[in-house]
Amino acid sequence: MKCILKSIVIIFLMLFFSCTNDEIALENNKTISDSTLKQQIGNSPLLYSQSELIIQYKHGTPDTTKNMLRRFYSVFSYETCHRCPDRNIEKWFFGGNIDIEPKKQAIEDGDDIPGIYSNAILDVDYEFTFSLDMDSSYMGTDIDFSYESYIKPYNNGITIAVLDTGIDTNLPLFKDGITPSKFLYKAPDYEEGLSGWDFVNTDHNSYDDNLGKHGTIVTSIIVRRLKSLGINHQILPLKVCDNNGETKYFGLVCALNDALNKADIVQMSLGWYDDGFGDFTNTIFSNLLNEHSDVMVVASAGNSNNNNDSTFHYPSSYKHNNIIAVAATNSDFSGVAWFSNYGANNVDYYAPGEDILFEGYNVDGTSFAAPVVAAEIAKIINFDPYASPDSIINQLNLSAIDCPLSFFEGKPTKYNKVINP
Repeated sequence: MKCILKSIVIIFLMLFFSCTNDEIALENNKTISDSTLKQQIGNSPLLYSQSELIIQYKHGTPDTTKNMLRRFYSVFSYETCHRCPDRNIEKWFFGGNIDIEPKKQAIEDGDDIPGIYSNAILDVDYEFTFSLDMDSSYMGTDIDFSYESYIKPYNNGITIAVLDTGIDTNLPLFKDGITPSKFLYKAPDYEEGLSGWDFVNTDHNSYDDNLGKHGTIVTSIIVRRLKSLGINHQILPLKVCDNNGETKYFGLVCALNDALNKADIVQMSLGWYDDGFGDFTNTIFSNLLNEHSDVMVVASAGNSNNNNDSTFHYPSSYKHNNIIAVAATNSDFSGVAWFSNYGANNVDYYAPGEDILFEGYNVDGTSFAAPVVAAEIAKIINFDPYASPDSIINQLNLSAIDCPLSFFEGKPTKYNKVINP
């Protein structure tokens, strides 16, 4: 029954939001020039798979136990995470459409599995697809140029993993004159990847084929800031969104696992809204954040003018000390950007997110506010390499600007401060 209700709600949401976004676009066209890229209110519905589940085994689970569990639950085939260091996360395919919810519940309960097998599975998640909150008028190139000349000969300084649409290095901002700038992470010799990884197409080419260049813009904000400060760093590009900005949860979880094992900071300008069906509080995603509580994760708060204390936006609404949720100010810092989410419990800071210049266009979104904070955290870690998440937050609060009441006007965040470099 719950699956039927889920399908009805998804169909309703698709109809509702398709109409809503059209109305917003018309409204924006009254005041926004054609030369300006505007990030639209997204809030797109989640599309759940009816034939796949994501499984996380407990550490140390032997292959024989995994094989037994797959056979017991009639798994048609399975896929492990690419570049996962522990091979404890898998996607199970059951073939055809099944009643996925009772299957998920049976695996989570494990009551019908005898002996040692009953405690082998740590968590089970739905597989679903979501989209970036973006409707871009900017049209970038889709010509894929090799990025090997941008990879550093060795890693030094701070590693920032960017989970997004990838990166297009064929832009002037990533060059020193005509010479490629060395700023990309060098993968260990034992890995087949040269730098990052494409979790969409499962290869080492993390090229940004999104015409809005979402991941490239996010990366450019971090790189420009750290270069201006003279801070040694490298970007680990992990492509989790396809050219249309769609993301599969399994790819995102795999990328997060990879990033948390390599990076000092993880940047995610993406997210999805709690629709009441996904049980997003206790998830594999959350488990990974707990396991790597020393790695800072910066997430955009979303672009729906939404109170995230009422309707949760993930991953920004996860309750972990090492995750920072970032909302957006307007262009003159006089108030909150018209599109920005907020929330006294589930959003931490404001940062510049409106009229951000990129390749002759102005771009808007909490997507572009979050990397401002990621760069500030890199600055803190550069001077204090062993800073804990609590210490980093304290230092952010000391350097941030206090917002007067007139600034947020009923749209508070946890600290009511602006990070303005």
